[in-house]
Amino acid sequence: ELREAPLTYAYNPGASNLSPPTSPVPAPDPFVPDWRAEPADSWLRSCARVARVFDVPICLTEAAWASGSDANAVKYNHIANVLAQLMDNDANDVVDDGAVAAVLRQRSFFLFVPATESDSEQAPFPQSGHGQMSGLWEAIPNSCDVPSHRGASNADRSTWAGAIDAANGCDDRRDATTEEVLHLITAAALTLYPSIWGDSFASLAGQAIRAANGDCGWGFAGNWRNPGASAWGVPVHEGHQCSGQYAYDDPTCDERCIVVEGIYWASV
Repeated sequence: ELREAPLTYAYNPGASNLSPPTSPVPAPDPFVPDWRAEPADSWLRSCARVARVFDVPICLTEAAWASGSDANAVKYNHIANVLAQLMDNDANDVVDDGAVAAVLRQRSFFLFVPATESDSEQAPFPQSGHGQMSGLWEAIPNSCDVPSHRGASNADRSTWAGAIDAANGCDDRRDATTEEVLHLITAAALTLYPSIWGDSFASLAGQAIRAANGDCGWGFAGNWRNPGASAWGVPVHEGHQCSGQYAYDDPTCDERCIVVEGIYWASV
């Protein structure tokens, strides 16, 4: 969920052609972010430590920082690397979309990283900017989501389907970091390209997502049906409750939420 604090700065969308900052990533290797305490007058002063990736701040709570504990460090450094990878897909040390990067900077978008769900509700949240939460408890650095972690090639999609055995030591839990970071980037992109990435069924992405729903309905509309199960007790491949491929049963996930989530699921 993107949380927005009262804005205390000016935003000039006409300045989105600013040249992108250089990357902190010595491609293609992972990097160790520079975590620092913020000055007392910083809008991020409530964060225990902050690192910046392409000038996008990552705010750690006190519990997440935990005096730089090794267990937590593996996870919050992973979050920073995922942010770098999604902003610089080809790892050439330059952001892929300078306009989106400029919006992220100018509107003070940031990642908020608590240690636990309880911490996410209790830790102080920065009083300015737009924050997307990415918790340590949902960060799985060695997730089998990554093709190379399960024995496939990250660059060759033809190897992905056959590499489904987690016996090589990868973690079979889903790494939510990619989703949360992509939500942050999507929130910036939809302000620049609303006709394409806007968070409604009117945008091109929204139209595709609504089409993928078929007649399965949505939880918020009270007409959800499961696209992955049969209504008649026959195998899934022989019969379904509806004709779509994407349907959220969560009654709290409205049209805006469904489009943002759909962009993520279509990407992974």
